[in-house]
Amino acid sequence: MATVQVVYSLCDMPDYIPALRLEAQTVLKSGGGVWNIESLSRLYRLDSFLKESQRVNASSFRMFIYLLLFKIVADLGLICV
Repeated sequence: MATVQVVYSLCDMPDYIPALRLEAQTVLKSGGGVWNIESLSRLYRLDSFLKESQRVNASSFRMFIYLLLFKIVADLGLICV
C-alpha cells in the first residue's frame, strides 16, 4: 500500500521526479554503478520524499483501521458512538 501511495504522490507532484532521478543517477555513478546498502543510504531526497508521502497519506490507513473496528463492533452488536 505504501508503494502505491508513493507512486500516486509522484504522479500528483511530478516536479520532484527530476530531482529524485538526478540524485539516484549521481549516487549510482559514485557507487560504481552498483546498488548496495551504502549507496541506498545516500538517497536522502528519496528518503525524505518517502517519509513525507507516508506522513501525508497516513489518513487512509487510519480510516481503514476505523472502518475495520467499526465493523467488528457492529458485528458484536455493541453500540458505536
